[in-house]
Amino acid sequence: MKHLLPLLALLLGASGAFAAGTCPPGYGMNWQGQCLDCSKTSNALVCGDAGGGSAASAPQSDIDMQRTEQVINAVTAIGEMLDNQEAANRATEEQAEQQRQAALEAQRQAEAAQRAASNSQIQDLESSMAAMEGNDWRSRAEGGKDKPAKRALDCNCRRVVDSCTASIQLVAKQKTGVDYRVTSSEPSCSKVSYYIDNTPYITVLNNRNAALEHSAGLGSITAKSFEVERCDVCARE
Repeated sequence: MKHLLPLLALLLGASGAFAAGTCPPGYGMNWQGQCLDCSKTSNALVCGDAGGGSAASAPQSDIDMQRTEQVINAVTAIGEMLDNQEAANRATEEQAEQQRQAALEAQRQAEAAQRAASNSQIQDLESSMAAMEGNDWRSRAEGGKDKPAKRALDCNCRRVVDSCTASIQLVAKQKTGVDYRVTSSEPSCSKVSYYIDNTPYITVLNNRNAALEHSAGLGSITAKSFEVERCDVCARE
């Protein structure tokens, strides 16, 4: 509505100027601003008893008031329509902004959940590797406190009682060689015979079904370099 105040003032000024207009002698002005011949009987209402000059003051004043009121009402209606449209536009913009913020928040939460899941998987893998390393070649090389003689009493691999299946997975390439994991389908007491680039190896799994092994000086080893020859279940004693 505030944008229409100058227009309203302009229209009111034009209406006042029109109301102040006059017609030539012998003519009178009707409510439409037309000058009519007062010599004609049909125009007597416009000319009044004066028989010419300006329009009759009382009827013309009422007409001017009606015309001014119509102008004010029209301008007011237009102003209200524009105000309503402006309010609707603001509401639409605010809703769009809220939706955009909600989408950004959902994306941030999804990214945070994905990072947390990735970190959890890494921690689980590290824990698994640490648990296996407690019984693998690292502990034997660093600690030297394992007792293979006692374990040999638990599993006698000189006497094979059954067969099993085994797999080998390349874990990491180190500066000194490669780390790989040997896994057996038997929970314990199994012997896995395999080749690494045509070189024979044996891993005995006494009290577990998997072990992390290391082979030095194998710089070009890939997953295809491993070949399982057989998996034997040893006698338990």
